[in-house]
Amino acid sequence: MIYITGDLHGGYDSGKLFKVKYKPDDIIIVCGDFGYVWYIDTDAKEREKKKLDRLIEKLGCTLLFVDGNHECFDRLEKYRVSKKYGGKVQKITENCYHLMRGERYDINGFKFLCIGGAESHDAQYRIYGESIWLQESITKEQIEKTISNCKDIDFIISHCAPSDFLLKMYLNGDTDFTYSETQSPLMLQKLLETLEKQEKSWKWFMGHYHTDLNYEPFYVMYRTIYCVETGEIV
Repeated sequence: MIYITGDLHGGYDSGKLFKVKYKPDDIIIVCGDFGYVWYIDTDAKEREKKKLDRLIEKLGCTLLFVDGNHECFDRLEKYRVSKKYGGKVQKITENCYHLMRGERYDINGFKFLCIGGAESHDAQYRIYGESIWLQESITKEQIEKTISNCKDIDFIISHCAPSDFLLKMYLNGDTDFTYSETQSPLMLQKLLETLEKQEKSWKWFMGHYHTDLNYEPFYVMYRTIYCVETGEIV
């Protein structure tokens, strides 16, 4: 089975994963703010790795993630790039991989398009290079690559929302996040407009907003887990 959920924040929101009893061939996809690639200090990085290894051992399956905004991009970019599921990935540790921006993956017969990234709403409280990074935003080049790979996609995995859907959430009072037309939602809007011209149906999953919502075909994930094969949410 393939399962999709929201932010883990380096363990602070990882407990929800144990709602499901996984089999070794199962896969969990996290919609950004994975948070287990965060610390710069050597000792802290080692503790973080042990914490992630324990989590994966307890889950007993494979853990995949797109990047959010709360990741240490300076560290993340140093992981070796390899090929898995038909696209580029970075192996973080055993049975844990970063799904890279703009890449297309074929997993268990389903086609996934992945594009992490978002702007930090708490940027004013963070220090660049220590707790916030310039690489958090989706670039023009990254969205162009994503759009070039979007034909016949079943699922889109992002961290934030395209601007039209973000505005809908804001007007409906579904999120405490203030609406603003930052770079990443505007980039994702270009992807959305391309997808809407295609005949094939798709579902779009995201995290970031610390709430659980479903406005078909959009799913905002936080505390819940979606099973791709059954369409059920737990």
